[in-house]
Amino acid sequence: MSEVRNMDTYMATYPDDEQYPVCRLELGLRKFSSCVEAINSANKPARKVDMAHWLETMADIIVKRANSRKQEADNWPSPYPPRIQNLMLEQQALGALIPAVNCIGSDTKTVCRVSDEVGHHKVTVAKLKESNPGVACSSKCGVPAGVPCKHCWAA
Repeated sequence: MSEVRNMDTYMATYPDDEQYPVCRLELGLRKFSSCVEAINSANKPARKVDMAHWLETMADIIVKRANSRKQEADNWPSPYPPRIQNLMLEQQALGALIPAVNCIGSDTKTVCRVSDEVGHHKVTVAKLKESNPGVACSSKCGVPAGVPCKHCWAA
């Protein structure tokens, strides 16, 4: 604490135009703490406002943002968000390129074996109907969780 008092005493011996050379044009464009002081000066009115006001304001902003995003989600025509929907359409197009002869279903119709340039993949048909159809393929195909890969679409 004494170090702070010593620093305050030391700095008080110099006028502001010597502490902050940016205020003196004849010294050029040297900048020290003038940016910080300008920000502190600009924030003085805001710092005088009670913290409860800021909390209430932030809560209002959070609620408005949540409500607008909920409204946006409710108006979205697909059950999936745009990023996931685009990935699903991309994988669906890739699945359409796999020939039907490369998709062999089991006798019980529970598993479909799909072959492509990478290898053989096992797709469990029952998992395609669940809420996360991306787990139906036995391979890690590089798509995010929840997105059915091209093998699922081919099956």
